Parts: sequence; structure tokens; C-alpha cells
Amino acid sequence: MNIKKKKRYNKHMSRTARKIKNMIDYYEFEDCCNSTIEQITEGYENPALGLYYKNQGSDILAVAHLDSVCKPSHFVLVQIPNKGDIVFSPVLDDRAGVYIITKLLPSLGINMDILLTEDEEIGASTAYFFNSSKEYKWGVEFDREHDDVVLYDYEYNNPQWVQAIKESKFKIGIGTFSDISYLEHLGCSFFNIGTGLVRGHSDYAHIIVDDLVYNVEKFINFYNKYKDTKFPYSMPNYETPGHDLSWFLPKEYWHNKTTKHYRKAEPTDLPFLTLETEDDELWKVY
Repeated sequence: MNIKKKKRYNKHMSRTARKIKNMIDYYEFEDCCNSTIEQITEGYENPALGLYYKNQGSDILAVAHLDSVCKPSHFVLVQIPNKGDIVFSPVLDDRAGVYIITKLLPSLGINMDILLTEDEEIGASTAYFFNSSKEYKWGVEFDREHDDVVLYDYEYNNPQWVQAIKESKFKIGIGTFSDISYLEHLGCSFFNIGTGLVRGHSDYAHIIVDDLVYNVEKFINFYNKYKDTKFPYSMPNYETPGHDLSWFLPKEYWHNKTTKHYRKAEPTDLPFLTLETEDDELWKVY
């Protein structure tokens, strides 16, 4: 890996952003991308298969997933005119998130409880199986392309949470799914922050480091302001258990938006689903 020793700054960067950029350790970043799951999770609790947890005495939960679509093959740092530092690796989704919450933020004095998952890329995140006796105030994940944030269902009927994020100068976008979609049962609000990732899920995946730095800066400001504030969340009162699966169900199985029931189907037609009860209209992710 080629790391340039000379530091080049965007002239518009704040002092905090420059500090964050200086604190990025690209050797640790590379290790997070290329290490095995066993190496990364050494010393973590393993409450369920594919689930790794570290209690650091925090009231905030940070989440990332260890699986990726591509296999690790390279980690390259280059500098491109008008773009600055660019990191290339096919596993940046979501090993970049792993690096941010386990290495970068702790080096900046922010130590949150950590939850690392698997199977997020197939829509079956092991976060579903996480339970805790702790009452977290809120949580965060860094598993988003570009530089916006998404709230998923945590946006609905949750004006204080939305307002706090907007006041922190985050751009709120629209997303479909990540690990935090399966953590509604914890009773607190979550959001997913962009890492500056471009062309994820490919060998050309790369991160624009300045975009990552700006979002980390916004998060640090958010954390310092709201680390002692509880943002509760109540799951919608769906008749169907689990989550709205219509975005990946075949069209003939889209559920009725009024009744919140899925149309009847044979379990063999939907191998990734299983019956929750004897009522064959109620489904959940297996």
C-alpha cells in the first residue's frame, strides 16, 4: 500500500476535520479490510452465531457488518486532483464502518458499545438476534454510500430524532435496509451515516476520504451534543410481525398496504420465509 507522507488539506476544512483526517491510520484501515472475521472479533462476546458484541460501558450502540459482496483483493490509497485522497478496496461496504467505529472514533475519544454482524448483504442481518439488558439512548451505523444519512422506519412518528439530525447538518436521504433495520426491538432510534463510498459492491469500490471526514466531523458534534439524550423509538403496530418485506418479495406476494397482511403462498415458494404462527398469512424472516 502506498501512503503519501505529505498532508494535503482542503482549504475549506475546519480544524476539527483536519484533525480527523490526520488521525486516519491507513495501515489499521487496511487491516480492517483484509483481516478475517476471527481476527477482527477476537475478544468480543459471541451471543449468537454471526453476532459479535463489545460492551464498553456506553449508552450508545455502534453497529457494522463484517460480510461483503466481494472478496478482499487490494487496498490502494491514491490522490486525485480535485478529489483528494481516495481509498480503493472491494470490501469497503462495510469494513469502512468497522474501521470507523472500532479504530477511528476511539482514537478521537469516542468509545461506544460495538455490535458487529454478518449476513447483512443477503438481507438477513444477524442483528435480528441481538438483545441487551441495557437501555441504549440511541445508535449509529456507518454503512451508507455517498455523504447523506438514512433513518429507515426510525424516521416515522419520531420528530425529535429527525430534528436533531437535521440540526446537525446531516442530509437525510432514502434507504431500503441495513443492520439497524433489525434493531427496532431495542426501543431506541438509529441512523445510518454515509462514508463517502462510491461504486460499492464492486472491485472499483472507493471512498472519497474528505466526504468520510466531513460526516465523521458532523457525527462527533452530534455525539457531543446528544450523548446523554434518550431518543426512544416504538415499533409500528403492524399486524404482521417483523418488517415490511415488500421491497424484495416477488410482485405476486406484495402485501396489502391496508391490512398489513401478506398474500397466502406456499412456504416452498418463499424459501427465505417461515411461518410465525399457525395463521399462514403471518410471515417473518427466517
